[in-house]
Amino acid sequence: MGLTMLGVGALERGDAQAARTFFEEDLGVLRRLRDKTGTSYGLRGMAGVAALRGGATRAARLWGADEALREEIGQALSPFDRAHPDYEGLLDAARQRVDDASWRAALAEGRAMSAEEAVEYALQPEPDRGRWGRRPLNPPSQRA
Repeated sequence: MGLTMLGVGALERGDAQAARTFFEEDLGVLRRLRDKTGTSYGLRGMAGVAALRGGATRAARLWGADEALREEIGQALSPFDRAHPDYEGLLDAARQRVDDASWRAALAEGRAMSAEEAVEYALQPEPDRGRWGRRPLNPPSQRA
């Protein structure tokens, strides 16, 4: 849980690189432990990293994978989960970068992944974001 909280703190500061480092290490540990609850936090954290870096499609896939995993284990997002980091703000900002059909398709792709496939995807190097935008998002705390 400590790595998760360090990752969340880095996301809240807008430090996508530090957040990615913490969440990568966290997901590696959680994979070995087969901890699905922790994996959910890690996937959501990596979605936040992708959103901050302008990777809306990647963020949507990871959020979709997290949604499916949370449904599988019966874990709803708590008010804390929605607020730290600004889950809703990151989600909304990423969603605005792509059209609805692309967003829904990416969410569905993520939801179709097994937890292991989602972790593998999350740990892959982030690709160039191509036509969906190269500029990173401003962290929610820095937006007006």
